[in-house]
Amino acid sequence: MGIKIDLCIRPNTIAQKQIMDIITTPGTLEVLDFADDHFKIIGLKVPRSCQLLKKPLSNIKKINDDVSPLIICIKRKNKVFIPDGKSNLLPRDIIYVVTRTEDLEKTI
Repeated sequence: MGIKIDLCIRPNTIAQKQIMDIITTPGTLEVLDFADDHFKIIGLKVPRSCQLLKKPLSNIKKINDDVSPLIICIKRKNKVFIPDGKSNLLPRDIIYVVTRTEDLEKTI
């Protein structure tokens, strides 16, 4: 008799946590924890009103006080790429950002 995988992984618990993370962080498409929940990767859709539109990412030093999130991926028109300092954000881009857990609200 083997170990039942669903008892080890607990898919219902994982799904519940993911749903709660999205509900408790409005505006996000996805929220992932890592490094013992010290950091989060969040998926966001860039709104037309975003203050960072059409600015090179190299010019974005800090967004709010000491918060400095890292944009690790941009999805634009069904293409995904890793941005560099010359990349910029466009309306309706979907971005994935790494931020400290305590900075999550400021980042969004």
